[in-house]
Amino acid sequence: MTTSVSYPIHRAIGRPVQFKGFKGPYIIIAAISLVTDLLLFVMAYLCGITSWICVLLALGLGAAALTLTATLSHRFGSQGLQKWLTAKQLPTTMRFRRRPTFINTFKNHSYDEGKEKEALGGD
Repeated sequence: MTTSVSYPIHRAIGRPVQFKGFKGPYIIIAAISLVTDLLLFVMAYLCGITSWICVLLALGLGAAALTLTATLSHRFGSQGLQKWLTAKQLPTTMRFRRRPTFINTFKNHSYDEGKEKEALGGD
């Protein structure tokens, strides 16, 4: 008689960490925004601002921060925000200072047009 041993299959391997709709690094961003909101509430209360204004300010900023974080999480996914920020830092054009005439002739296509005119017998 043989006994069968079943091992658990971890089906979540390779998927991003997810908590209440926030994916990956957005969990940390949401936590940092809420802690900052709490510290802002404490600082405003200690400065002597009315407690109702402090509560409304904290609730409004907290809701705005969580809404923005949820929007970014839904729009970019788990790693899309880092990719988008990195793509914004890439240069759109490249300049080569050693051979500026070589780059400019290909950019203006004057080199290719001159060859075509010579091959066709034109001026």
